[in-house]
Amino acid sequence: MNKRTIEALIYSGAFDVFGIDRASLFKTYPKAVKQAEQKQNDISNGQSGLFSNAGEYNEYEPSYTPCPSFSFKERLKFEKSVMGYYFYDHPTDEYKDDLKRIDAVLPKDIVFRNNKEVRVLALISELRYITTHNGDQMANIVIEDGSKKISAVIFPRALSPLSDKLIVNEIVVVSGKIKKNKKFGDEYQVIVDNIDSFDSYFRSIEVTLNAKHQELFSQLSDVLHEHRGECPVKFLYQYDNLEGQLSLPQSYFVSPKRQLSEALNDLLGNQVSEIRSC
Repeated sequence: MNKRTIEALIYSGAFDVFGIDRASLFKTYPKAVKQAEQKQNDISNGQSGLFSNAGEYNEYEPSYTPCPSFSFKERLKFEKSVMGYYFYDHPTDEYKDDLKRIDAVLPKDIVFRNNKEVRVLALISELRYITTHNGDQMANIVIEDGSKKISAVIFPRALSPLSDKLIVNEIVVVSGKIKKNKKFGDEYQVIVDNIDSFDSYFRSIEVTLNAKHQELFSQLSDVLHEHRGECPVKFLYQYDNLEGQLSLPQSYFVSPKRQLSEALNDLLGNQVSEIRSC
């Protein structure tokens, strides 16, 4: 079994049954392969037998290298890279708890009615540009969640301001109207008016800090970096009788999903973070 095969099995979750974190398996397997080869060589050279002292071979006992787990996005990216599709989870699953906050639905929950206005959070899985008879450019995209795929059309008048937001494998919020496409058996599609990022629906996230939090600043930095995005972060601090605020640089901008609020509150104490909507 070669290196590429082992990595594919780790990334796909084939070894999850052993209960070892995938990132740890990825870090550990090169050492494990060397140990297995060494053990095989020892056996071949007669260094192992019926009366061998088992204590001499403690070096062959499983020992996993500790390391940070893959993030949700990393895990799904690796899965798809080796399997060609999302198997266990879908990128949109990370946003399920936040849909009501932006008044959006997933593709599987769309109520299909002609001319109905919708706001859909979805992954762009396909993108194709088309030149019309008039020489104008339009785009067809496929948006999806873990259960359903839907076609969406961006006509020339809407394409120009939206073109930089049409990125395959990105999560977006699509606004538009449901229309029947009579050319394809009355199949429903979305006529796109606008495309936004999830983060654009929020003005900032504010985190309240005090002197007791100083020893947690390193961990706080890690939490913010684990949730990178486009939403500004502002610290509101209180120290003795002093109060103030600090806007963090763009390198600390975050995606204001509920998981971030929960992580901040778990680290710093209940209700220290507040997400401001636009």
